[in-house]
Amino acid sequence: MQPHGGVVYTPETNAIASLALKGNLSELLQALDTAYAKEERRVPRSSKEALESLAGLLVTSAVRACVSQRLLGHAVLVFDHCCHRIGSDNAKLWSLLVYAASNSEEHVLRAGNFFEKLLALGKVNSTDVVNVTACYAATQDLQGFRAILKRYVEKAGLLDNMSRNRAMTICAKAGADKLLTELASDQWSQTKDVVTYNLLMKYHVQKRNTAACLQTFCEMRKANVKPSEISIGIVLDSCALPGDQNKADLQHVYDLLVKSDLPMDRVNYTTYIKGLIQAGCFDKAAEVLEHMRRTSQLSPDRVTYSTMVKGYADKGDIAGGLKWLEQMIFDGISADTVVFNNLLQGCSLQAYDPLFVDDLLSKLMSLGFKPCTGSISILLKVFAKSCSWSKAFELLQGAGNRFGIAPEQRIYKQLALACRKADEPHWVHQIYTAMKEDFALRGEMIDVSTHRLMRSFCKQNSRLKKK
Repeated sequence: MQPHGGVVYTPETNAIASLALKGNLSELLQALDTAYAKEERRVPRSSKEALESLAGLLVTSAVRACVSQRLLGHAVLVFDHCCHRIGSDNAKLWSLLVYAASNSEEHVLRAGNFFEKLLALGKVNSTDVVNVTACYAATQDLQGFRAILKRYVEKAGLLDNMSRNRAMTICAKAGADKLLTELASDQWSQTKDVVTYNLLMKYHVQKRNTAACLQTFCEMRKANVKPSEISIGIVLDSCALPGDQNKADLQHVYDLLVKSDLPMDRVNYTTYIKGLIQAGCFDKAAEVLEHMRRTSQLSPDRVTYSTMVKGYADKGDIAGGLKWLEQMIFDGISADTVVFNNLLQGCSLQAYDPLFVDDLLSKLMSLGFKPCTGSISILLKVFAKSCSWSKAFELLQGAGNRFGIAPEQRIYKQLALACRKADEPHWVHQIYTAMKEDFALRGEMIDVSTHRLMRSFCKQNSRLKKK
Protein backbone atom coordinates (compact mmCIF):
# COMPACT_ATOMS: atom_id res chain seq x y z
CA MET A 1 0.00 0.00 0.00
CA GLN A 2 1.76 3.14 -1.18
CA PRO A 3 1.94 6.14 1.16
CA HIS A 4 0.33 9.41 0.29
CA GLY A 5 1.60 12.97 0.48
CA GLY A 6 2.94 15.48 -2.00
CA VAL A 7 6.49 16.61 -2.74
CA VAL A 8 7.64 20.14 -3.57
CA TYR A 9 8.81 19.96 -7.18
CA THR A 10 11.66 22.07 -8.56
CA PRO A 11 13.63 21.75 -11.82
CA GLU A 12 16.32 19.90 -9.84
CA THR A 13 13.90 17.43 -8.24
CA ASN A 14 12.23 16.84 -11.61
CA ALA A 15 15.58 16.04 -13.20
CA ILE A 16 16.46 13.66 -10.39
CA ALA A 17 13.07 11.95 -10.67
CA SER A 18 13.51 11.48 -14.42
CA LEU A 19 16.85 9.74 -13.85
CA ALA A 20 15.35 7.52 -11.16
CA LEU A 21 12.64 6.39 -13.55
CA LYS A 22 15.31 5.07 -15.93
CA GLY A 23 16.46 2.56 -13.29
CA ASN A 24 20.20 3.31 -13.60
CA LEU A 25 21.22 3.46 -9.94
CA SER A 26 24.85 4.52 -10.39
CA GLU A 27 23.86 7.36 -12.70
CA LEU A 28 21.17 8.45 -10.26
CA LEU A 29 23.57 8.52 -7.29
CA GLN A 30 26.08 10.50 -9.29
CA ALA A 31 23.40 13.02 -10.25
CA LEU A 32 22.36 13.36 -6.61
CA ASP A 33 25.96 14.10 -5.62
CA THR A 34 26.25 16.70 -8.36
CA ALA A 35 22.96 18.38 -7.42
CA TYR A 36 23.89 18.44 -3.75
CA ALA A 37 27.32 19.93 -4.47
CA LYS A 38 25.64 22.65 -6.51
CA GLU A 39 23.25 23.49 -3.66
CA GLU A 40 26.12 23.38 -1.17
CA ARG A 41 27.95 26.07 -3.14
CA ARG A 42 24.81 28.17 -3.43
CA VAL A 43 23.53 27.98 0.15
CA PRO A 44 25.55 29.71 2.90
CA ARG A 45 27.42 27.28 5.13
CA SER A 46 25.77 28.82 8.14
CA SER A 47 22.35 27.68 6.90
CA LYS A 48 22.63 23.96 7.72
CA GLU A 49 18.87 23.49 8.01
CA ALA A 50 18.27 24.99 4.56
CA LEU A 51 20.85 22.66 3.04
CA GLU A 52 19.36 19.63 4.79
CA SER A 53 15.91 20.65 3.54
CA LEU A 54 17.13 20.97 -0.07
CA ALA A 55 18.93 17.62 0.18
CA GLY A 56 15.76 16.10 1.61
CA LEU A 57 13.75 17.32 -1.38
CA LEU A 58 16.23 15.77 -3.81
CA VAL A 59 16.33 12.43 -1.99
CA THR A 60 12.55 12.32 -1.52
CA SER A 61 12.02 12.99 -5.21
CA ALA A 62 14.43 10.18 -6.15
CA VAL A 63 12.93 7.73 -3.65
CA ARG A 64 9.38 8.50 -4.77
CA ALA A 65 10.31 7.92 -8.41
CA CYS A 66 11.99 4.60 -7.53
CA VAL A 67 8.91 3.50 -5.59
CA SER A 68 6.62 4.40 -8.49
CA GLN A 69 8.68 2.07 -10.72
CA ARG A 70 8.76 -0.67 -8.05
CA LEU A 71 12.53 -0.20 -7.76
CA LEU A 72 12.18 -0.62 -4.02
CA GLY A 73 15.73 -1.75 -3.34
CA HIS A 74 17.01 1.29 -5.25
CA ALA A 75 14.88 3.54 -3.04
CA VAL A 76 16.57 2.27 0.13
CA LEU A 77 20.05 2.46 -1.44
CA VAL A 78 19.44 6.06 -2.47
CA PHE A 79 18.71 6.87 1.17
CA ASP A 80 21.84 5.01 2.32
CA HIS A 81 23.94 7.03 -0.10
CA CYS A 82 22.52 10.38 1.04
CA CYS A 83 21.49 9.79 4.66
CA HIS A 84 24.29 11.97 6.09
CA ARG A 85 23.00 14.99 4.18
CA ILE A 86 19.39 15.08 5.32
CA GLY A 87 17.72 15.95 8.59
CA SER A 88 15.23 13.89 10.56
CA ASP A 89 12.24 16.18 9.96
CA ASN A 90 11.10 14.61 6.69
CA ALA A 91 7.92 12.60 7.26
CA LYS A 92 7.20 12.09 3.55
CA LEU A 93 10.61 10.47 3.03
CA TRP A 94 10.30 8.17 6.07
CA SER A 95 6.82 7.10 4.95
CA LEU A 96 8.11 6.28 1.46
CA LEU A 97 11.02 4.31 2.93
CA VAL A 98 8.71 2.35 5.26
CA TYR A 99 6.78 1.25 2.17
CA ALA A 100 9.90 0.52 0.09
CA ALA A 101 11.64 -1.50 2.80
CA SER A 102 8.49 -3.42 3.80
CA ASN A 103 7.98 -4.58 0.23
CA SER A 104 11.61 -5.47 -0.45
CA GLU A 105 12.82 -8.87 0.77
CA GLU A 106 16.36 -7.54 0.99
CA HIS A 107 15.48 -4.57 3.20
CA VAL A 108 12.26 -5.63 4.95
CA LEU A 109 13.86 -5.70 8.41
CA ARG A 110 14.78 -2.02 8.10
CA ALA A 111 11.17 -0.88 7.80
CA GLY A 112 10.92 -0.73 11.58
CA ASN A 113 13.79 1.78 11.78
CA PHE A 114 12.13 4.12 9.28
CA PHE A 115 8.82 3.75 11.12
CA GLU A 116 10.52 4.77 14.38
CA LYS A 117 11.54 8.05 12.73
CA LEU A 118 7.92 8.70 11.83
CA LEU A 119 6.82 7.96 15.38
CA ALA A 120 9.44 10.37 16.71
CA LEU A 121 7.99 13.10 14.51
CA GLY A 122 4.44 12.25 15.53
CA LYS A 123 3.40 12.25 11.89
CA VAL A 124 2.64 8.56 11.42
CA ASN A 125 -0.62 7.40 9.82
CA SER A 126 -2.51 4.12 9.47
CA THR A 127 -1.01 3.48 6.04
CA ASP A 128 2.45 3.42 7.60
CA VAL A 129 1.25 0.90 10.20
CA VAL A 130 -0.03 -1.37 7.42
CA ASN A 131 3.29 -1.13 5.58
CA VAL A 132 5.52 -1.74 8.60
CA THR A 133 3.51 -4.84 9.54
CA ALA A 134 5.49 -6.80 6.95
CA CYS A 135 8.69 -6.12 8.90
CA TYR A 136 7.38 -7.56 12.17
CA ALA A 137 5.56 -10.40 10.40
CA ALA A 138 8.81 -11.43 8.72
CA THR A 139 10.58 -11.68 12.09
CA GLN A 140 7.52 -12.92 14.05
CA ASP A 141 8.37 -10.15 16.54
CA LEU A 142 5.17 -9.95 18.60
CA GLN A 143 6.62 -7.80 21.39
CA GLY A 144 8.07 -5.28 18.95
CA PHE A 145 4.80 -5.17 17.04
CA ARG A 146 2.81 -4.57 20.21
CA ALA A 147 5.16 -1.74 21.12
CA ILE A 148 4.71 0.14 17.84
CA LEU A 149 0.94 -0.41 17.91
CA LYS A 150 0.82 1.04 21.42
CA ARG A 151 2.84 4.09 20.41
CA TYR A 152 0.73 4.59 17.31
CA VAL A 153 -2.53 4.43 19.26
CA GLU A 154 -1.17 6.89 21.82
CA LYS A 155 -0.30 9.40 19.09
CA ALA A 156 -3.00 8.85 16.46
CA GLY A 157 -5.80 6.86 18.07
CA LEU A 158 -7.23 3.47 17.10
CA LEU A 159 -6.58 1.97 13.69
CA ASP A 160 -9.47 2.12 11.26
CA ASN A 161 -10.94 -1.24 10.28
CA MET A 162 -9.73 -1.09 6.68
CA SER A 163 -6.10 -0.62 7.80
CA ARG A 164 -6.42 -3.32 10.46
CA ASN A 165 -7.80 -5.76 7.88
CA ARG A 166 -5.01 -5.01 5.42
CA ALA A 167 -2.41 -5.56 8.11
CA MET A 168 -4.09 -8.85 9.09
CA THR A 169 -3.90 -9.98 5.45
CA ILE A 170 -0.14 -9.35 5.49
CA CYS A 171 0.22 -11.39 8.69
CA ALA A 172 -1.84 -14.25 7.25
CA LYS A 173 0.35 -14.43 4.14
CA ALA A 174 3.48 -14.45 6.28
CA GLY A 175 2.09 -17.12 8.62
CA ALA A 176 2.44 -14.74 11.57
CA ASP A 177 -0.29 -16.32 13.72
CA LYS A 178 0.37 -14.34 16.90
CA LEU A 179 0.55 -10.99 15.12
CA LEU A 180 -2.68 -11.68 13.29
CA THR A 181 -4.44 -12.55 16.54
CA GLU A 182 -2.97 -9.44 18.16
CA LEU A 183 -4.35 -7.21 15.41
CA ALA A 184 -7.78 -8.77 15.86
CA SER A 185 -7.84 -7.49 19.44
CA ASP A 186 -10.20 -4.55 19.98
CA GLN A 187 -7.54 -2.62 21.91
CA TRP A 188 -5.85 -1.55 18.67
CA SER A 189 -8.81 -0.88 16.44
CA GLN A 190 -12.51 -0.29 16.24
CA THR A 191 -15.07 -3.06 16.72
CA LYS A 192 -14.44 -5.90 14.29
CA ASP A 193 -16.42 -5.77 11.06
CA VAL A 194 -17.46 -8.62 8.76
CA VAL A 195 -14.19 -8.42 6.80
CA THR A 196 -12.17 -8.83 10.00
CA TYR A 197 -14.15 -11.91 10.99
CA ASN A 198 -13.85 -13.31 7.46
CA LEU A 199 -10.07 -12.89 7.56
CA LEU A 200 -9.88 -14.71 10.89
CA MET A 201 -12.09 -17.55 9.70
CA LYS A 202 -10.22 -17.90 6.42
CA TYR A 203 -6.95 -18.09 8.31
CA HIS A 204 -8.33 -20.87 10.52
CA VAL A 205 -9.40 -22.74 7.38
CA GLN A 206 -5.87 -22.42 5.99
CA LYS A 207 -4.62 -23.91 9.25
CA ARG A 208 -7.24 -26.69 8.91
CA ASN A 209 -8.78 -25.68 12.23
CA THR A 210 -12.51 -26.19 11.75
CA ALA A 211 -13.36 -25.69 15.43
CA ALA A 212 -11.63 -22.28 15.58
CA CYS A 213 -13.38 -21.20 12.39
CA LEU A 214 -16.79 -22.11 13.79
CA GLN A 215 -16.02 -20.42 17.09
CA THR A 216 -15.12 -17.21 15.25
CA PHE A 217 -18.35 -17.44 13.27
CA CYS A 218 -20.33 -17.77 16.51
CA GLU A 219 -18.52 -14.75 17.93
CA MET A 220 -19.49 -12.77 14.85
CA ARG A 221 -23.14 -13.69 15.31
CA LYS A 222 -23.03 -12.78 19.01
CA ALA A 223 -21.52 -9.40 18.10
CA ASN A 224 -24.51 -8.81 15.79
CA VAL A 225 -22.26 -8.57 12.77
CA LYS A 226 -24.24 -9.82 9.78
CA PRO A 227 -22.36 -12.56 7.86
CA SER A 228 -21.80 -12.04 4.16
CA GLU A 229 -21.99 -14.67 1.44
CA ILE A 230 -18.22 -14.89 1.76
CA SER A 231 -18.60 -15.66 5.49
CA ILE A 232 -20.94 -18.55 4.75
CA GLY A 233 -18.62 -19.90 2.06
CA ILE A 234 -15.65 -19.85 4.43
CA VAL A 235 -17.54 -21.66 7.19
CA LEU A 236 -18.68 -24.34 4.77
CA ASP A 237 -15.18 -24.68 3.34
CA SER A 238 -13.96 -25.44 6.86
CA CYS A 239 -16.39 -28.37 6.97
CA ALA A 240 -15.15 -29.69 3.65
CA LEU A 241 -11.52 -29.88 4.73
CA PRO A 242 -9.81 -33.24 4.06
CA GLY A 243 -9.47 -35.55 7.01
CA ASP A 244 -11.65 -36.60 9.90
CA GLN A 245 -14.40 -34.09 10.61
CA ASN A 246 -16.21 -33.57 13.88
CA LYS A 247 -19.82 -34.63 13.29
CA ALA A 248 -20.99 -32.35 16.09
CA ASP A 249 -19.32 -29.41 14.33
CA LEU A 250 -21.07 -30.31 11.08
CA GLN A 251 -24.45 -30.45 12.82
CA HIS A 252 -23.65 -27.12 14.44
CA VAL A 253 -23.02 -25.63 11.00
CA TYR A 254 -26.35 -27.03 9.83
CA ASP A 255 -28.11 -25.36 12.75
CA LEU A 256 -26.25 -22.08 12.22
CA LEU A 257 -26.74 -21.84 8.49
CA VAL A 258 -29.33 -24.14 7.01
CA LYS A 259 -31.93 -23.60 9.75
CA SER A 260 -31.36 -19.83 9.96
CA ASP A 261 -32.39 -16.94 7.75
CA LEU A 262 -28.90 -16.62 6.29
CA PRO A 263 -28.71 -16.70 2.49
CA MET A 264 -27.68 -20.15 1.26
CA ASP A 265 -27.22 -20.95 -2.40
CA ARG A 266 -26.60 -24.14 -4.35
CA VAL A 267 -22.82 -23.84 -4.03
CA ASN A 268 -23.07 -23.50 -0.24
CA TYR A 269 -25.27 -26.58 0.05
CA THR A 270 -22.96 -28.59 -2.21
CA THR A 271 -19.95 -27.61 -0.10
CA TYR A 272 -21.82 -28.68 3.03
CA ILE A 273 -22.69 -32.03 1.42
CA LYS A 274 -19.01 -32.54 0.63
CA GLY A 275 -18.14 -31.99 4.30
CA LEU A 276 -20.83 -34.42 5.43
CA ILE A 277 -19.55 -37.09 3.05
CA GLN A 278 -15.96 -36.66 4.24
CA ALA A 279 -17.19 -37.10 7.81
CA GLY A 280 -19.04 -40.28 6.80
CA CYS A 281 -22.48 -38.70 7.34
CA PHE A 282 -24.01 -40.14 4.18
CA ASP A 283 -27.58 -40.22 5.49
CA LYS A 284 -27.37 -36.56 6.44
CA ALA A 285 -25.85 -35.72 3.05
CA ALA A 286 -28.73 -37.50 1.34
CA GLU A 287 -31.19 -35.59 3.52
CA VAL A 288 -29.65 -32.25 2.51
CA LEU A 289 -29.66 -33.20 -1.17
CA GLU A 290 -33.32 -34.19 -0.99
CA HIS A 291 -34.04 -30.82 0.62
CA MET A 292 -32.34 -29.18 -2.36
CA ARG A 293 -34.44 -31.22 -4.78
CA ARG A 294 -37.63 -30.01 -3.08
CA THR A 295 -36.54 -26.36 -3.26
CA SER A 296 -36.71 -24.94 -6.77
CA GLN A 297 -34.15 -22.18 -6.09
CA LEU A 298 -31.67 -24.76 -4.79
CA SER A 299 -32.16 -27.60 -7.26
CA PRO A 300 -28.93 -29.64 -7.32
CA ASP A 301 -26.70 -29.43 -10.37
CA ARG A 302 -24.12 -31.77 -11.87
CA VAL A 303 -21.50 -30.80 -9.29
CA THR A 304 -23.86 -31.62 -6.42
CA TYR A 305 -24.72 -35.05 -7.77
CA SER A 306 -21.10 -35.72 -8.76
CA THR A 307 -20.09 -35.05 -5.15
CA MET A 308 -22.58 -37.67 -3.96
CA VAL A 309 -21.62 -40.25 -6.57
CA LYS A 310 -17.90 -39.86 -5.85
CA GLY A 311 -18.49 -39.97 -2.10
CA TYR A 312 -20.25 -43.34 -2.31
CA ALA A 313 -17.76 -44.68 -4.85
CA ASP A 314 -14.80 -43.68 -2.68
CA LYS A 315 -16.08 -45.86 0.14
CA GLY A 316 -16.79 -48.76 -2.22
CA ASP A 317 -20.58 -48.42 -2.14
CA ILE A 318 -21.18 -48.89 -5.86
CA ALA A 319 -24.93 -49.46 -5.46
CA GLY A 320 -25.27 -46.20 -3.51
CA GLY A 321 -23.31 -44.26 -6.10
CA LEU A 322 -25.32 -45.77 -8.94
CA LYS A 323 -28.55 -44.79 -7.22
CA TRP A 324 -27.56 -41.11 -7.17
CA LEU A 325 -26.24 -41.29 -10.73
CA GLU A 326 -29.61 -42.59 -11.89
CA GLN A 327 -31.38 -39.90 -9.85
CA MET A 328 -29.20 -37.29 -11.49
CA ILE A 329 -30.15 -38.43 -14.98
CA PHE A 330 -33.81 -38.82 -13.96
CA ASP A 331 -33.75 -35.15 -12.90
CA GLY A 332 -32.63 -34.19 -16.38
CA ILE A 333 -28.96 -33.57 -15.64
CA SER A 334 -26.54 -35.25 -18.00
CA ALA A 335 -23.53 -36.96 -16.48
CA ASP A 336 -20.09 -36.37 -17.93
CA THR A 337 -17.29 -38.91 -18.26
CA VAL A 338 -15.77 -37.84 -14.96
CA VAL A 339 -18.88 -38.87 -13.02
CA PHE A 340 -19.02 -42.29 -14.69
CA ASN A 341 -15.29 -42.83 -14.20
CA ASN A 342 -15.55 -41.94 -10.51
CA LEU A 343 -18.10 -44.70 -10.03
CA LEU A 344 -15.93 -47.20 -11.91
CA GLN A 345 -12.95 -46.17 -9.80
CA GLY A 346 -14.85 -47.35 -6.74
CA CYS A 347 -14.70 -50.89 -8.11
CA SER A 348 -10.89 -50.87 -7.83
CA LEU A 349 -10.99 -50.65 -4.02
CA GLN A 350 -11.68 -54.37 -3.68
CA ALA A 351 -11.91 -57.46 -5.91
CA TYR A 352 -15.24 -57.58 -7.75
CA ASP A 353 -16.61 -60.45 -9.82
CA PRO A 354 -15.89 -59.66 -13.50
CA LEU A 355 -19.55 -60.38 -14.31
CA PHE A 356 -20.61 -57.67 -11.85
CA VAL A 357 -18.22 -55.20 -13.48
CA ASP A 358 -19.51 -56.16 -16.94
CA ASP A 359 -23.11 -55.63 -15.84
CA LEU A 360 -22.20 -52.27 -14.27
CA LEU A 361 -20.43 -51.15 -17.44
CA SER A 362 -23.42 -52.10 -19.57
CA LYS A 363 -25.71 -50.24 -17.16
CA LEU A 364 -23.56 -47.12 -17.31
CA MET A 365 -23.45 -47.21 -21.10
CA SER A 366 -27.24 -47.43 -21.18
CA LEU A 367 -27.24 -44.22 -19.11
CA GLY A 368 -25.14 -42.44 -21.70
CA PHE A 369 -21.59 -43.36 -20.68
CA LYS A 370 -19.03 -43.10 -23.49
CA PRO A 371 -15.77 -44.58 -22.19
CA CYS A 372 -12.50 -42.80 -22.89
CA THR A 373 -8.88 -43.92 -22.59
CA GLY A 374 -9.01 -43.04 -18.88
CA SER A 375 -12.02 -45.32 -18.49
CA ILE A 376 -10.09 -48.22 -20.04
CA SER A 377 -7.23 -47.59 -17.60
CA ILE A 378 -9.64 -47.70 -14.65
CA LEU A 379 -11.26 -50.92 -15.86
CA LEU A 380 -7.86 -52.56 -16.22
CA LYS A 381 -7.15 -51.69 -12.58
CA VAL A 382 -10.51 -53.17 -11.61
CA PHE A 383 -9.87 -56.46 -13.41
CA ALA A 384 -6.29 -56.59 -12.11
CA LYS A 385 -7.64 -56.34 -8.56
CA SER A 386 -9.46 -59.64 -9.06
CA CYS A 387 -6.65 -61.10 -11.20
CA SER A 388 -9.10 -61.42 -14.10
CA TRP A 389 -6.34 -61.27 -16.72
CA SER A 390 -8.35 -62.83 -19.52
CA LYS A 391 -11.11 -60.27 -18.97
CA ALA A 392 -8.61 -57.42 -18.94
CA PHE A 393 -6.97 -58.67 -22.13
CA GLU A 394 -10.37 -59.07 -23.77
CA LEU A 395 -11.25 -55.49 -22.82
CA LEU A 396 -8.00 -54.21 -24.30
CA GLN A 397 -8.42 -56.07 -27.58
CA GLY A 398 -12.07 -55.14 -27.94
CA ALA A 399 -11.71 -51.46 -27.07
CA GLY A 400 -11.71 -50.41 -30.72
CA ASN A 401 -14.87 -52.26 -31.77
CA ARG A 402 -16.81 -51.78 -28.56
CA PHE A 403 -15.86 -48.21 -27.60
CA GLY A 404 -14.17 -46.80 -30.67
CA ILE A 405 -10.95 -46.36 -28.70
CA ALA A 406 -7.49 -47.22 -29.99
CA PRO A 407 -5.53 -48.09 -26.81
CA GLU A 408 -2.43 -45.99 -26.27
CA GLN A 409 0.97 -47.48 -25.54
CA ARG A 410 0.66 -46.53 -21.86
CA ILE A 411 -2.47 -48.70 -21.55
CA TYR A 412 -0.63 -51.77 -22.83
CA LYS A 413 2.27 -50.98 -20.51
CA GLN A 414 -0.10 -50.62 -17.57
CA LEU A 415 -1.58 -54.08 -18.05
CA ALA A 416 1.82 -55.67 -18.76
CA LEU A 417 3.23 -54.19 -15.54
CA ALA A 418 0.29 -55.51 -13.54
CA CYS A 419 0.81 -58.99 -14.98
CA ARG A 420 4.52 -58.85 -14.30
CA LYS A 421 3.90 -57.95 -10.64
CA ALA A 422 1.43 -60.84 -10.41
CA ASP A 423 4.04 -63.21 -11.90
CA GLU A 424 2.02 -63.92 -15.04
CA PRO A 425 4.71 -64.24 -17.76
CA HIS A 426 2.27 -65.79 -20.26
CA TRP A 427 0.09 -62.68 -20.21
CA VAL A 428 3.08 -60.31 -20.38
CA HIS A 429 4.23 -61.93 -23.65
CA GLN A 430 0.68 -62.02 -25.03
CA ILE A 431 0.08 -58.33 -24.25
CA TYR A 432 3.35 -57.31 -25.93
CA THR A 433 2.54 -59.39 -29.00
CA ALA A 434 -0.97 -57.92 -29.17
CA MET A 435 0.40 -54.40 -28.92
CA LYS A 436 2.82 -54.93 -31.79
CA GLU A 437 0.08 -56.40 -33.96
CA ASP A 438 -2.36 -53.61 -33.07
CA PHE A 439 0.07 -50.81 -33.85
CA ALA A 440 1.16 -52.52 -37.08
CA LEU A 441 -2.47 -52.61 -38.26
CA ARG A 442 -2.84 -48.93 -37.40
CA GLY A 443 0.36 -48.07 -39.22
CA GLU A 444 1.77 -46.46 -36.08
CA MET A 445 5.25 -46.77 -34.61
CA ILE A 446 5.90 -47.93 -31.07
CA ASP A 447 8.37 -45.82 -29.12
CA VAL A 448 11.83 -47.32 -28.66
CA SER A 449 11.52 -46.76 -24.90
CA THR A 450 8.24 -48.71 -24.87
CA HIS A 451 9.82 -51.62 -26.80
CA ARG A 452 12.72 -51.63 -24.36
CA LEU A 453 10.42 -51.63 -21.34
CA MET A 454 8.14 -54.38 -22.61
CA ARG A 455 11.10 -56.58 -23.56
CA SER A 456 12.56 -56.10 -20.08
CA PHE A 457 9.23 -57.22 -18.61
CA CYS A 458 9.28 -60.34 -20.77
CA LYS A 459 12.89 -61.19 -19.85
CA GLN A 460 12.31 -60.68 -16.13
CA ASN A 461 9.28 -62.93 -16.15
CA SER A 462 11.15 -65.54 -18.22
CA ARG A 463 13.93 -65.66 -15.64
CA LEU A 464 11.37 -65.99 -12.84
CA LYS A 465 9.69 -68.85 -14.69
CA LYS A 466 13.00 -70.74 -15.06
CA LYS A 467 13.67 -70.43 -11.36
